[in-house]
Parts: sequence; C-alpha cells; structure tokens
Amino acid sequence: MTCPGSLLRPLKSLFTAALFAGALFSGVAGAAAGDGTVVLSQPAAAGPGLATFPRIEAAGGSNATPAAIERINAALDKADARLRTAAADCRAEAGTGDGAGWQRTVEVATAGPDYLAVVARDDLFCGGAHPTTGTFALAFDLTTGSPLNWARLLPAALAGTASLDSAPDGTRLGVLTGPALTRAYLAGYGAAAKPVLDAGTIAACREGAFDPPVSFVLWPSARPAGLAIVPENLPHVVAACAVPVVLSPKTLAGLGVSPAFATRLSQARP
Repeated sequence: MTCPGSLLRPLKSLFTAALFAGALFSGVAGAAAGDGTVVLSQPAAAGPGLATFPRIEAAGGSNATPAAIERINAALDKADARLRTAAADCRAEAGTGDGAGWQRTVEVATAGPDYLAVVARDDLFCGGAHPTTGTFALAFDLTTGSPLNWARLLPAALAGTASLDSAPDGTRLGVLTGPALTRAYLAGYGAAAKPVLDAGTIAACREGAFDPPVSFVLWPSARPAGLAIVPENLPHVVAACAVPVVLSPKTLAGLGVSPAFATRLSQARP
C-alpha cells in the first residue's frame, strides 16, 4: 500500500469534520420526535468527552413496537457500559502521557420510521506508537429490535462476504467485504470527500488507501437518504481516508437491492 505521507498528515482533523458533517448525520438526539420518528432522550455522558447513545422514550410516529424498544434500549445500555470499561482500561494503560485517553462523539443517522441508527466516532490513545480512531454504527429494526443483518438485506452479489469484527471498545460489528461494495464506494468517493479533502489528497486516498480486500461498516442514513458505508480498520497512515459515502436508493436499486428495502431507506427520517 502506498500513499504520500505529505498529503495524508492533515487528514485526521479533516476526516473528523467530514464524518459528522450535516450532510451525513441528523444531529444530536432530542426529547421530541418529528413525523415518523421515535422519541429519544439523551443520558448523561459516560465521562469527560465520552458521549453516550440516546435511548428510545416512545414510539412517536415510528413503527417501533414496545418489545423492540425494550430490546434496543437494553443493547444501548450494554454499549455504554462497554465504553466505560474500555475507557477506564485505556486510561490505566496509557498513564499520564500527552494525548492519553478516550473521546467519543455520537450522532443519530436515522430515527424512523423503520430503523434506528446511531453512529459513534472514537478517538483514543492508550499508549503505543499511534493513536486509534474508529467509526461504528448500531442499527436496529424498530419493529423487532434486532440489529440489521446486511447479508440478508442486500443481494449476495453486492454484500460479498459477511464477517464479525470489533470496535475499539470491543463492540462486535457485522461488516461486509467484497468487490461490488468497494466499487460502489469508490464511485461515490470523490463527491463525498470533495467538501473536506483537496483534489490531491482524494487522488492519493483513491490510489493507496483502498487496496482489496476492504471491509465496510454500514448504516441507514436520513440526510441524505440511503445506505451509508465506510471502510473500517484501515492502516493508521491512511485511516483518515475513510470518508462515509451514502448510496442513494436509486443507486441501490441499480445494484439489485430489493424495492422494499430501497423504499424504507428513502423514507428514513432524522
């Protein structure tokens, strides 16, 4: 893998801005829900700089069922508990060195009517040669409370190989790896990265950051509507090249996604 270091040094701060730009995420969870969305509340932070996941207070105008709400909130409780444990372990390992510690931001990608997706961005340094950054999503079916199964929702030719990986806090993630998904990502990469990366950096990322096989984290997106995908666990030197790309329902239909799933994505609300 090759990528000019002089182009990629400034990418970390740029990537942070890109990842949580308004074009991809709906903003901070609130106490009230708009049409078609669940009502969310925001628990206290898990510690300084450690945002927690929102909880569902009521179905609102969404398709959420009581059983699903209970199941999702239980999963979010466990997710926050993992963060507290991992952040404490990180502080113990890193000691008092410069930059030691863990920071997390959380955004709501969609809050209904059919799916809830929350996205965490972690920046941590627990000792060693380099800090670590990571992005992962928790995405749920609001009618069942089950995590979304991408291998079932996407056609096999697009999904490629499904596997489990781990986020920095130990959260188990369902990821997809395959050439079709990589091609779809690269097709939208230039437009997604252009607001925050210069042309030379985008070219360097395209040339050296996405050598196959690339594994992707996915989540439903409301702004813009579609399916967000982003590479995970790229090497440190090119990790910040991983700008999320949102595949529109129209694009997904052309890739063989079922009309029912494409329609649900088109109806996603922030």
